[in-house]
Amino acid sequence: MEYKIDDISALLSGVHVVSDNEDGDGWFFSQDLTTDYVPARLSLNENLTGDIDGARVILISAPGAVGKSVLARELSNKTGSIYLDLSKASSIAGNYVIGGLANKDILPAWNSGSVGLIIDSLDEARLRVTQDSFEDFLLDVSKVSKRNKNPIIIFGRVGIIEEAWLILSEIHNINCPVFDIEFFNESEATDFIEKNLLRLSESQRQEYRHLSSSLSMHSQVYKSSIRGVVDELKEISGAESTRFFGYAPVLEAVSKVIGTIKNPSRILEEMKDILSGEMLLSICKAVLSREQYKLTQQLSEKFDSIKEDLYSIDEQLSRLACRLFNIPPINSMSMLSGDLIALYNDAVESMLPQHPFLDGTGRKVASAVFEACILSYALRSENKSISNAAKNYCLLGVSTPNPFLFDFFVESRVQHGDLEINSSFIGILFDSALSKLKINDSATLIVNDDEDMRLHVEFIISNSNDEEPKEIEFTSDGYSSIVLGTKVGNVFINTESSDVEFVSGEQLELFSPISISCDCLRINSEKLIVKSVKKDEGNTSVILEANRFESNQTINPPLVRPGSELYVNWPSSEGFPWSAFSNKLVNSNSDDRVADALRVFRRIVMAFRSHSKGRLARLQDKVNHARMLRGEDGRMLLSQLVKDGVISPENHMYYLEPNLLGSVAGASFLQVNTKNYSDETLQYVARAIKHTE
Repeated sequence: MEYKIDDISALLSGVHVVSDNEDGDGWFFSQDLTTDYVPARLSLNENLTGDIDGARVILISAPGAVGKSVLARELSNKTGSIYLDLSKASSIAGNYVIGGLANKDILPAWNSGSVGLIIDSLDEARLRVTQDSFEDFLLDVSKVSKRNKNPIIIFGRVGIIEEAWLILSEIHNINCPVFDIEFFNESEATDFIEKNLLRLSESQRQEYRHLSSSLSMHSQVYKSSIRGVVDELKEISGAESTRFFGYAPVLEAVSKVIGTIKNPSRILEEMKDILSGEMLLSICKAVLSREQYKLTQQLSEKFDSIKEDLYSIDEQLSRLACRLFNIPPINSMSMLSGDLIALYNDAVESMLPQHPFLDGTGRKVASAVFEACILSYALRSENKSISNAAKNYCLLGVSTPNPFLFDFFVESRVQHGDLEINSSFIGILFDSALSKLKINDSATLIVNDDEDMRLHVEFIISNSNDEEPKEIEFTSDGYSSIVLGTKVGNVFINTESSDVEFVSGEQLELFSPISISCDCLRINSEKLIVKSVKKDEGNTSVILEANRFESNQTINPPLVRPGSELYVNWPSSEGFPWSAFSNKLVNSNSDDRVADALRVFRRIVMAFRSHSKGRLARLQDKVNHARMLRGEDGRMLLSQLVKDGVISPENHMYYLEPNLLGSVAGASFLQVNTKNYSDETLQYVARAIKHTE
């Protein structure tokens, strides 16, 4: 059964406001109802028993950022009850409540039942006191509750409410049912955004000046667009969607972005673009900043000089990562003296299990979006324990690929101006990009040696509409192996010095097209299946080439599905189980200059990928780059390909014509990929660079 604020208000009968002031020590007296409040839903916690009828104390719990304080203040305003904000209190202990009632000269009114009391921020107050003081405070609450016919209502995070219930019910025999605040559903989230937009329209900020008239003239457009945005939030949040879009800070951030869009008819379209790494990262940072403020404001004056450095975004993410990966927390409190470390750690350990990024158990993440934020930080961490744990978490099947990790990682790198990537993370990010694709979308991974023997890494994301592909580039030192998952496709790796390995698993599935040429190739799966998912794809080959091959187990003969081909080449590839697929490359008798030009020719041809328009395309800047052409001969070869129509420039793109590649240059995709060049191709390349026999 669900309850609303009116159900709780009904339990506070005969209450009226006894003062009209707000004292600085956390005691508030008012009855100013807000117009933009979205009523929260509550459910009675069946595990923490207590009868609503005749309850002396009512406990209301929720994870961080769900709206406890907003509900508490609204309940106070609605009933005229005293709102006691313990986050403002310097300390709590025995006789705190009864002493406060006496000091405010309202103890007689309390005893008569004409005063109600709502206590907020129990968890924050707990951070500042010892266990004995906390228990003394609850003893005081139990005594005071017996002097009034109305229940005292207390708000706090899940963990502290459970502890309070145990003490009050088991030790003091107080009837105290527990309610849980539910996350916003779609309808409530929509209502929340609409009311936030009205509030923003009344502000004086320049970016919202248009909003008042726009809301008035296009109210139905806003309503339908907001519903669409909430549906989009729900979709990107996955199975635990309410644990993301159900958070007020998330909806507040979304409201502010919608409020800046001046054309109401474009709200949904623009928000779909905005709800990517940048927007999600900003939302997560807003939640983390809120948590930092809530903790540090509860620390004693001993911490005043360093509060801004405590419980930072990075520190929270580090602690959350250690919890998620089940590794010991990393000590980063070097700025604290010995006597303060214990106090600070107690405060953090009291608050961290109820962090909004966690699901309430203190061990699991609340949503895939928050998980992506943690993983992105952890992979980038300079602490090897954290980064290695994050890599294992992603690669060893602890969780399915996170669809938001790629966006978070890319956006974090861009914000820090750091486009370097550990080569062992390449496959993790590619799996993330793949997991977010819709039908007819595609993702391609390209890795090549750079001029200085570093790796140049490209992720190309193509969607099913007519937009140009999104290309994201990184560099890598290539010291670590390039690690790929157990389902791989659209991967093109060409490196002379780096290793490539596939994650261990019972079965490795390779989807054409794939072309991997590396120093050492490692396959650690018993079964290998090669297949093609696009029957009309011009390139249906999977090509694996290496100087060395390694495996930690016996591999069965590969199973190659119809419509795909497998070619392998390494020193032992003529033996079992690879003999049927071994393709020993024939080196031509061409001189060094033609051999170098053939490498450029292959690099150019293999750079072209299926485009959303159904043609093989590549940005001109990518093909024209010195990394691709490697000197004057490369530029002459490209010029000849363009002149002959094999490659055609259109706007800022190059398009490759496969038919002309065969009829003019004498080569097919498969021949180029396997370096199996015909005499016609050798002659074409030689003529293009003006080579004389």
